Amino acid sequence: MSLDFWHQRFLQQASWTAYTRKFILEQISPPLPFRVLEIGCGTGAVLSEFNRQGNLLTGLDLNYQSVVFARQKHKTGNYMAGDAYHLPIISNTFHLCYCHYLLLWLSDPYSVIKEMQRVTQPDGWICIFAEPDYQARVDFPLELETLGLLQNQSLVAQGASLTTGRKLAAWLADTGLKQIHWGIIGAHQASQPNTSDGQLEWETLSRDLSPHISQDEINRYQEIDQASRNQGKRILYIPTFYAYGQKEKK
Repeated sequence: MSLDFWHQRFLQQASWTAYTRKFILEQISPPLPFRVLEIGCGTGAVLSEFNRQGNLLTGLDLNYQSVVFARQKHKTGNYMAGDAYHLPIISNTFHLCYCHYLLLWLSDPYSVIKEMQRVTQPDGWICIFAEPDYQARVDFPLELETLGLLQNQSLVAQGASLTTGRKLAAWLADTGLKQIHWGIIGAHQASQPNTSDGQLEWETLSRDLSPHISQDEINRYQEIDQASRNQGKRILYIPTFYAYGQKEKK
């Protein structure tokens, strides 16, 4: 899929978690303007939100093409290619270092959090804005439980960890951060028919499932999903955790 598609997907994910980011920033109140670093910035969908009040933005991603896209899409911010396990950044640089839907894809998330801590100033904040817990996924009607299991199997095959969300607070505690808070992003939903956001979700789901089941089967699941949404019966809940903590002042 093209980077234009992924940018729309990242914007969609950013919209799901916008309220949580606002809440966390209100709690930590970083100084204005502040220096902020996003690890795994992708196309800059989240980092670009911080472009106000003179904040200094830095985004890092392993995918060079995503970095080029972000540079072209956003007129401000320093976007660089780099390895999250070995950040090409001097210690004690940023007031805020965060990630968003990243850790589930990493083989050693704790080491990346330690790097985030290293480049954050004393009394600065490390924020994990969103990490899902697919192992706790809930699907209804019952015919769609199999769909959830199939997507989970596909995510594991792609390298994702299904239980990342529930581990965030423990990882932050193990790094020695203070003032640790965690929560689950609000689950309030309105029953409604499929929307453009829902169609984007199905394009992503189809991509995940296509190596494992036929297109006819995917279409059948989509029809069941659409019918249950039209009837106001569809339940899809994937607990998505957030956590944040403050670096100790030496």
